[in-house]
Amino acid sequence: MSSIGVEAIREAVEARAEEIIEWVQTLIRFPSENRYPDGRASAGICSRGVPPAGLGS
Repeated sequence: MSSIGVEAIREAVEARAEEIIEWVQTLIRFPSENRYPDGRASAGICSRGVPPAGLGS
């Protein structure tokens, strides 16, 4: 098994820099699933208002 050198990685990244930038920009445009705390977690209810399985409705 051969190891990949630092220069080979650097060259690959530089050769694809525009593609990597576009991919990262697309990735960060997705809305976050994180929500600010609103107290429902302590009540056992997720941010979508659904209780965990086994806790009833």
